[in-house]
Amino acid sequence: METLRWRIAIVALAAGSFGSATLSAAEPVVVIPFDLQSRFDQGRYGRKVGRLLLARLEKRGGVVLPEAMLSVRDTCRRIGFEPGPETPLEKVGSVVREHFGARVAIWGGIERVEGHARDVYDLKLRATDFGEAGEPRLLASLDVRTRAVSEIPHRHVPALLDRLYASNLFGGIAPDKDGGESGDSRPPRAREPAIEVVFASDFEQAGSNDSNGGVARRVPAGWESLGGPQNRPLGDKVRWVREASGDKHRVLRLQFDQATGDSTGVMYYSRPFPVEQGATYRVRFRWRTGGPRPIVLIKGYATVAGAEQITQTGTPPPNETRRNLREVYRSQHRPSGKPGTWHQHTAEFRPRHNRFEPFTARVMLYAYQGAGWVEFDDVVVEQLRDREQSD
Repeated sequence: METLRWRIAIVALAAGSFGSATLSAAEPVVVIPFDLQSRFDQGRYGRKVGRLLLARLEKRGGVVLPEAMLSVRDTCRRIGFEPGPETPLEKVGSVVREHFGARVAIWGGIERVEGHARDVYDLKLRATDFGEAGEPRLLASLDVRTRAVSEIPHRHVPALLDRLYASNLFGGIAPDKDGGESGDSRPPRAREPAIEVVFASDFEQAGSNDSNGGVARRVPAGWESLGGPQNRPLGDKVRWVREASGDKHRVLRLQFDQATGDSTGVMYYSRPFPVEQGATYRVRFRWRTGGPRPIVLIKGYATVAGAEQITQTGTPPPNETRRNLREVYRSQHRPSGKPGTWHQHTAEFRPRHNRFEPFTARVMLYAYQGAGWVEFDDVVVEQLRDREQSD
């Protein structure tokens, strides 16, 4: 909580005066957009609308915002707060003032309407000022049923923000047609990316995962118990080893003969981690080879009723079955470099599918072609700061 308040305070001081008696550097209007409640998909689309609200507010300017939705989510998760259309105003106001040091909250819910051939949603949004003594003041609200999902970012969210800015709470700022504001009253915001690590492995820590036979095995934390083309325990073609004799530092080594390298190759999967469709991620890892070619893949999965799992190996995410889980996205990375030397690879990717929404992913380390070994170390997947995404 204190970290979030400090970041907002720094932004507010940097903003200076907004040129209005309504708003000053001493009394910045801090706005907290929350993820919408969406029970039909365990909150995934609600988080998407939350990101959209933050991005649109940033473009219009004139307010002080958290650095990223990740900061808001972390605080909400810590205090067990998930606002929805039925959440009492007193509860929302208490959280906004005490845990965020803010004045205005935007929250609501979105639920899919059953019985329609196309995606039809009930959308509820409200923006309320909790800064004045007495009763909270409603600044803007929406309660609509959409005819198409594209209405949400292109029609309904802009309409809510138009009403919010028309309240003159932010010093009478009038956004122009491009989503900016007239005059030079937009406060600066920190431009350093906000980063959330969703998966990280330096292969130093041990984890204990069950193999298919129910036997607990000592493996690298965050990785599967079995690997290779035959799903065998570690120690065969997939090895968790020390980088050099007498060295305490550990790496993951794929080692195989030419027959294996020229046919199936060798793969090894991480445990699942959550992802959000359309969000921007960055993968980075270190690698070196004694001859064979390395590949790293990020595979995204969605639940598809009646579909067969099409991955080559590994286990599905918790509470999902192979029958309903399907790979719908993959980001493939083919690094190149001089043999025998450690190299660093960094790249961005964005999980997306035009029909199914990937919500979980795994890293697959893979090596093939000829005989020898490939080693991997420091595998990290990070979600970068929220960026406005189009539907």
